[in-house]
Amino acid sequence: MLYQAWPWLGVYGSWSQSFGANNGVSATGELLQPETGEQGETGLKTELFDKALSATLASYHLTKANTLTADLSTPDPNDSAAVGEIRSLSIELDVLGAITDELSVIGSYAHTDAEITKDNFGLEGNRDSNVPFHSGSAFLTYAFKKFIMGV
Repeated sequence: MLYQAWPWLGVYGSWSQSFGANNGVSATGELLQPETGEQGETGLKTELFDKALSATLASYHLTKANTLTADLSTPDPNDSAAVGEIRSLSIELDVLGAITDELSVIGSYAHTDAEITKDNFGLEGNRDSNVPFHSGSAFLTYAFKKFIMGV
């Protein structure tokens, strides 16, 4: 949902649920339960300087359940069970600005706290090693103008 508070600023919020297949089978040969997720997000969107600069500031809370974790009920160290849970809290900033008609800059930054909240291996309270604490990107884009010969 987006509420346009002023012509230059919008406030939004969203909520979603998701699921995805966990590859593999359990130690007993059964299919693993799918990974499920629930996410809530709120943020601000703005366009300034005659839409030459746009930015989004967002915060979200994501919980993923049935993540794969070691199955300690079997002697095989490669067996997995879909019983883990990970909670992520993040704040993100995305900026897009036109420097000239052809040249634009795009930048983003995210600060994410991803914590393991349920695990068979005793990792509760630790950070998820697959999610960086700080991440970002920056790059330039150039739009080439069409050249029409003979005009």
